[in-house]
Amino acid sequence: MAPVSDVYPSNMEKASHQKSGGSGIWTTLLSDTAKSVNSSLSTDKSVIVFGNDLSGKSVLAAKLQGTDKSHRGSALDFQAMEVQDEDKDEFGFCRVWIVDGHLAYRSLLEFALPKPMVPESLAIIAVDMSQPWNIPDSLQKWMGVLKQHVKDLGIPAEQLNLLKQKLVTTFQTYTDPTENAVPSRIQSSLSDSANVDRQLDEMTLCENLGIPIVVVCTKCDCMESIEMEFDYKEDHFDFIQYYLRQFCLRFGAALVYTSIKENKNIDLLKKYILHTLYGFPMVNTASVVDRDAVFIPAGWDSESKINILKDNFSKFSGSDPFESVIGRPMLTRMYVQDLKEVSADDEQVFLTKAQEHLAKAVAASKLTPGSAPPKPHSGITPVPNVAGVQKSLKPDSGKAGPNNERMLATFFQSLLNKKPAAGTSPKLVKTPQKGRPSPSSSSTS
Repeated sequence: MAPVSDVYPSNMEKASHQKSGGSGIWTTLLSDTAKSVNSSLSTDKSVIVFGNDLSGKSVLAAKLQGTDKSHRGSALDFQAMEVQDEDKDEFGFCRVWIVDGHLAYRSLLEFALPKPMVPESLAIIAVDMSQPWNIPDSLQKWMGVLKQHVKDLGIPAEQLNLLKQKLVTTFQTYTDPTENAVPSRIQSSLSDSANVDRQLDEMTLCENLGIPIVVVCTKCDCMESIEMEFDYKEDHFDFIQYYLRQFCLRFGAALVYTSIKENKNIDLLKKYILHTLYGFPMVNTASVVDRDAVFIPAGWDSESKINILKDNFSKFSGSDPFESVIGRPMLTRMYVQDLKEVSADDEQVFLTKAQEHLAKAVAASKLTPGSAPPKPHSGITPVPNVAGVQKSLKPDSGKAGPNNERMLATFFQSLLNKKPAAGTSPKLVKTPQKGRPSPSSSSTS
């Protein structure tokens, strides 16, 4: 990662670099290039992306830059997004910081969001829609990190109040783009609030951090799969949207559902970022019709609009806890608990158990009509008259008899009594087959 002085060069450093002369040939070339191109867009804008690991934030950042090659850094990743205004032939670059998913690296936020950059920054919190049961924990986790960081920066109360008032003004002056005949590039200023009479709901911006925030739901193309796998109904997805919109309203955040796989709302998200940071015109209006392509800009939503979803719930209410409606799958809870160690029995122990099992089967089995019960041979427990076992061991296609049963009993007894000598491996005992001499007979001949 580049040093802070390289990422945020001061005006004094720029001036001393221009006065270097002599060997400053690269400075001269860059200066001439800058003069030949109209680049009036500010390059001091930043987007900070938060989210758990594997939430899709790195791929999302790559898509915002117009590329499919995602770069996953460690701890704190720095990238750049090209900004261009085709109407006025202006261009620039917006910094994109991607915060690692582990809280151990949250102290690196001092490089991505220092005190001077707070008025020029926008925060994105990415949540994974393929695992909706993790959404509340993820939002609380990263909003808490951002909230604590802003508090630790020690921003003067007067400056922080101005930033908070700017967000309030955004809500009070919001107008639907479809109501404007010709969209104009006008940034809202604090002076507009003097002419605004719109009163905000009690829940709106009740936790105002002074920073524009966008909650981005990634992997929304997975809705169909989780609907089939976990038997989700339309009410479940409405409940997720209800929870997200309530959360966003508290912090004055926008809400965007995206899908990298289907390329949904990626361009819309970039336009909204440029609209918020640079004041570009925003012609896209709010959309809550398509469940996987929701877009709610900051200032559009209200408690009355959110309650429309609540009124349509049939199996639960809006006051129910999130985890009681969107519960974590039981498989993820039981998998670790059900792991048990499996140990294999010793060969002799296994054979003893097999002999006992066969002996018990003899008492329960019925004798074949016309046959006599097997006689004990040399004190060996009789073996059950199991058709499948006898069929595999009898030398001919004749009927089963006592000889075959004695042969099977002798076979098991030999395995139990035989102990291999030290340094030698047990030999395989083969059953003589019809027409083929046994190993013993072949050796004597």
